[in-house]
Amino acid sequence: MDLINNLVTISQQNDAERPSLFPFPFSMHFVFVCISVLFFIYRFSVQKRPYQIIMASAILVSMGVWISDNRKLYYAIGAIELVLIISAIVSSFIFKAKPAEEATAKSDDDESDDNDGDDDNNGDDGNSGDDEDEDAEDELTAINAANTVNNILNN
Repeated sequence: MDLINNLVTISQQNDAERPSLFPFPFSMHFVFVCISVLFFIYRFSVQKRPYQIIMASAILVSMGVWISDNRKLYYAIGAIELVLIISAIVSSFIFKAKPAEEATAKSDDDESDDNDGDDDNNGDDGNSGDDEDEDAEDELTAINAANTVNNILNN
């Protein structure tokens, strides 16, 4: 109950006391934090990418600036935010490469199935494998883009 009482007390504070802290009041910040944390948790449940949970925690940490006017607290929260955002960026690059490797592995498997000694009736000398790989990657990219748009529109 103390947490709820503290949140109510903070929300009832006069916003003119700390006008340089944020350009919007506590209640608006609280609503934005709730919406964004729920969004990142939902996206993590769908995509299973760690940077989404890291960003959700970074957003939650931003509520700490409302605890006190202590400058050390602001700097500590800023340092924590910086570390979390950098780790989210790094993890987004790390976990972005794995699906691309799986897509190339799938296209290599498909290509090996196509080159089983049968005549493909393509009339070339067999050097078109690179073009097929590029076409397969373009097709996977288009499918991923379409799925992303569908997910956005459905949510």
